[in-house]
Amino acid sequence: GCNMIANVLLNTVSGRWGDAAIAAMSICGRLMYLTNAVSIGMNQGSQPVIGYAHGMKNYPRVKEGFSYALKVSTLSMCGFGAAGFLLAPFLIGIFRDDPEVIRVGAAALRLICLALPFSNYMQSANTLFQIVGKPLSSSVLIFSRQLVFYIPALLILPNLFGLIGMQMSGPAADVLAFALAVPMVYRYFKQLQKTV
Repeated sequence: GCNMIANVLLNTVSGRWGDAAIAAMSICGRLMYLTNAVSIGMNQGSQPVIGYAHGMKNYPRVKEGFSYALKVSTLSMCGFGAAGFLLAPFLIGIFRDDPEVIRVGAAALRLICLALPFSNYMQSANTLFQIVGKPLSSSVLIFSRQLVFYIPALLILPNLFGLIGMQMSGPAADVLAFALAVPMVYRYFKQLQKTV
């Protein structure tokens, strides 16, 4: 539901800069779905290790499993981010051979690629909280990214910065969600240390 609201709002805001902006942002969204699927897959691959360790109260192993999954997925997202940043015009051009779509989309894609490691951390934290039975923490992260950070960014940043404000709304939300996730993960592992 949050994604639907955010996508409708993104299309509405993008429409201020014409059909090319709508098409460009749509293409960026499709490319990021692929990248996010890889991040989600890597993080969910850690579920058995973290889940079994948590069930056995082997909390150092929980931390080790989370750290390993986070490192691997972050390195992958950095690789995807670097490739996407460098190949942004080419990647947008695969979908649409329109100079304006490529111009708007390449700038947006580059900003999104810069935020991929931050987005991945939030995804890793969300997966961790799901595995260890903290649905409230998981829900706070997911809903905060969309409702607290992304939708307000879409309403505020384009009015302040124009087209670039619209393009950086998603990455800004990812960085803010990262800033929320870091202390939540830190607090969780701090509590685990007390039980060891």
